[in-house]
Amino acid sequence: MKRLLLALLFLASITSCSDDDNLNPGRESFNLWVDSDIEFISNEFGTNYSIETGTHIVFQYVNVRPEDPDISDDEISDVVFFQIDSSLEEFTYTDQELEPILTHYFQGCFCQLEVTPIVTGTVSGEKVNDSLWNASIDVEFVRGERTVQIRKGGAFRPLQR
Repeated sequence: MKRLLLALLFLASITSCSDDDNLNPGRESFNLWVDSDIEFISNEFGTNYSIETGTHIVFQYVNVRPEDPDISDDEISDVVFFQIDSSLEEFTYTDQELEPILTHYFQGCFCQLEVTPIVTGTVSGEKVNDSLWNASIDVEFVRGERTVQIRKGGAFRPLQR
């Protein structure tokens, strides 16, 4: 009976170990939507955003942070988004010019939803063809009590709704 109990305890300990192969390793994406607009949604949980059918080109950089096996519900995504006039083939917006193009930061997580306006830095880009824009984001903003800097560039490609 003692051996059976020890065998069951051993089996239970093996099957309860986490499988690191199922962890999110993190990833980045550089997305854009043609004929779209950014819309803000406020409710009792905070302010979120959505990308809807419209008249602009919306750029969205997403950084999904790697999952930590020791922390429950630690999945966090950092998102910077903005929209430009659809007739442009290249652009550069700096500091006070960021507000009219709705440049914002959003942190996706199991926490309160809140978008943060970005008014310091530069976003720029150039259209390569109908399915590719090269763009860069070099911005900073205050979130809570800390200053956050995001500096990324990449090939932004259209996504479908």
